Amino acid sequence: PISIQGVMTFGQPRVGNSAMSKFIKENSPVIIQRVQNSSDVVPNVPASSAGYRHCGLHIMILNDGKILRNPPISQQRQEATTQITSG
Repeated sequence: PISIQGVMTFGQPRVGNSAMSKFIKENSPVIIQRVQNSSDVVPNVPASSAGYRHCGLHIMILNDGKILRNPPISQQRQEATTQITSG
């Protein structure tokens, strides 16, 4: 059998609510990581205001090439705003 050590997704949309996110965080036997390019809109849908949440360690790649691990929400919003205004 194959032994899975972790899961890494790229550009993952939100797929569950906070209960699901908490359950996965507390019960997953593997490391879950999600990579997001700061200019990618897909990880921002469906809207968190509708109750959707991500799970796993968040890794954000900025347009200048910097990589952030679990960036604060304020920085994520700043990056999104920069992308909208700079087109």
